[in-house]
Amino acid sequence: MVYDLKNINETTPMYLGEKLGYEVFIPNFMYNHISFNKRNCPIWIKINDEGDCYVFLQERDGDLENEITEIITKYLPKKKALHCCRFSSQLQDKAGVHDSDEFGLNSACVDENNELQAYVIVGSGKIEDDNVMIVKRVWYLDKKPLSMLRDYLLREENVEKYRSKELWHSMTDETIVETLHFIDRGNGFYSWQFE
Repeated sequence: MVYDLKNINETTPMYLGEKLGYEVFIPNFMYNHISFNKRNCPIWIKINDEGDCYVFLQERDGDLENEITEIITKYLPKKKALHCCRFSSQLQDKAGVHDSDEFGLNSACVDENNELQAYVIVGSGKIEDDNVMIVKRVWYLDKKPLSMLRDYLLREENVEKYRSKELWHSMTDETIVETLHFIDRGNGFYSWQFE
């Protein structure tokens, strides 16, 4: 069963499968929890004009959270979105790239269908006589996911772990240098510091 959520009002019951057995009402607005409970409805789902999905739980028993996840993933349309994550072995398989993650910095940006939009692989390297962390490979479809990866790499846990250390690369792609905000060190290398 698929529902056109635009044509549903607050009094339209939806039966989402015999297995679940819940009536789900879509309110036009939320104003009073007590009136929700008068309908004896354990789950409320509201989608606003921007497509944001809000779930209101009236009961917290058994496996309700898993059932809600199932309802949302099975019946509601996916919202276009990007998010960053660890560049897992499954994502590496998709990209046809295999690399150990010695620093825990290998990162990927994926869309709502878990399709790769960008990735960064970081490993050990040598610049002159110094052992350094170096970006070994960068791949991206667009500037936005690449920019999101920069923020993901510089998240608090990485800053805490690698404070004051520099991350280097020698790629000449202007988009990479500009989007990742690397500083030109004048020797064919670019870097930025975890601060």
